[in-house]
Amino acid sequence: MSLATVWIAIKDYLDANWSLTLVEYDNEGSIPPDASATRPWLKVRLSGNSFYQASIGDEPRAGNLWREEGLLHLLVFVPLNTGVLSAYELQGELKRLFRGLTLSPAIEFRDQSDGLGASQDTERGTFFCVPLSIEWLMDT
Repeated sequence: MSLATVWIAIKDYLDANWSLTLVEYDNEGSIPPDASATRPWLKVRLSGNSFYQASIGDEPRAGNLWREEGLLHLLVFVPLNTGVLSAYELQGELKRLFRGLTLSPAIEFRDQSDGLGASQDTERGTFFCVPLSIEWLMDT
């Protein structure tokens, strides 16, 4: 399995379960709203942190349990000067959406962190970002 497996599962899940904002996936040709936009939107990024052997005793060694871990970065953008309440509410909905979730094939979503992996900043100078990072792991 690979990072691609995790990406496909997350994308399919969000496409089926998230309708509160537009979603921008990395490098898929989507363009975030322009400066005149008044609606929030979501940017999705994925990173892998480690891939390691999680059990011992099997021969050959490749037969042992292997684990991949990483972070799902969900960046909620709201127009500048509109406050943060709507962004925090959307972030809360995302937290609930991924809390305790396991996606096929055995991708577990674990600890969630506000602000890990991205700072509260602007996108192209017209949006304020409220980040959420979620740890994931997958046994192979």
